Amino acid sequence: RAGLDDEVERRLQEAGTYHVIAISGGNIAILAGLLLGAFRWAGVLGRGAMLAAIATLVTYAHLVGGGASVDRATTMAVVHFAARAIDQRSPPLNILALVAALLVATAPLAVADPGFILTFGATLAILLVGQVVPYQTMGAIAGAAATTFAASVAAEAMLFPVGALLFSRVTFAGLVLNLLAI
Repeated sequence: RAGLDDEVERRLQEAGTYHVIAISGGNIAILAGLLLGAFRWAGVLGRGAMLAAIATLVTYAHLVGGGASVDRATTMAVVHFAARAIDQRSPPLNILALVAALLVATAPLAVADPGFILTFGATLAILLVGQVVPYQTMGAIAGAAATTFAASVAAEAMLFPVGALLFSRVTFAGLVLNLLAI
């Protein structure tokens, strides 16, 4: 992404496809999953794994630079792993609400940032649709495909009004590219 000139970057943003190449919450989720898998494989479980994952994610987020989606995803992962380290569980919607409150408390003008609105809107849609897709009753591949499709459609549907209001554009390219990227 760093090698893109301003014109290409603008065109990707206008097409609604810029998020596909950006370091985002998806990258943080993949890293978190890989870390937990590696810790499990190495036999490192419990508080030590959670604290090491937190340190790695915070370091990675610092290295790739901020941005609303990275801040949201990293803070959500940190809250989740910290809670697990002290044997606490909380629904993902509660973590999303807490992280939104924390980020707004530290930077109140974030509520006017399109990236903030987009990342929290998409995450809210994904979490809500994830609760209603009956993936457990499907086979592993069909359940994963149905969940992926439903989450992508829900996120795009949630963000259509945001794109129309903030960018005067509504496009289906983001949906297609999300599915291809996943």
